[in-house]
Amino acid sequence: MPPFVALRDKPFKLADMHGLYLFIKPNGTSYWRWNFQHARKRANLALGVHPEVSVKEAREKHGPAHKLVDKGINPSAYKKITRSVAESVARTRSAPWRTNGPPSLKPKAAWQRSWRRFAGCCDPLSP
Repeated sequence: MPPFVALRDKPFKLADMHGLYLFIKPNGTSYWRWNFQHARKRANLALGVHPEVSVKEAREKHGPAHKLVDKGINPSAYKKITRSVAESVARTRSAPWRTNGPPSLKPKAAWQRSWRRFAGCCDPLSP
């Protein structure tokens, strides 16, 4: 949350420009969001958590999303689709490791250790 803002009892918005705003909750957490209109319906897109995402970064994320709206594409749906495709690719590529393990790492305990290392750093869907 910006230091010059006092907390309130209800969530509120600090406007930036072109529909971009900082949504501040009563507990002090703040989120960058962007209001847009797609197919005559109002919607918003989450751009990140403040202060991890600065004003400059939020504006940079806003640019490509605005171009998608200009092309008639809903940026929220686009974000969900690209995320699900990336997750399915990661799951598909890691599936052989889950069942068999790589052939070069035997005995079974060795490939299980390697799988845990891979799953911990690379595969967001592994348990």
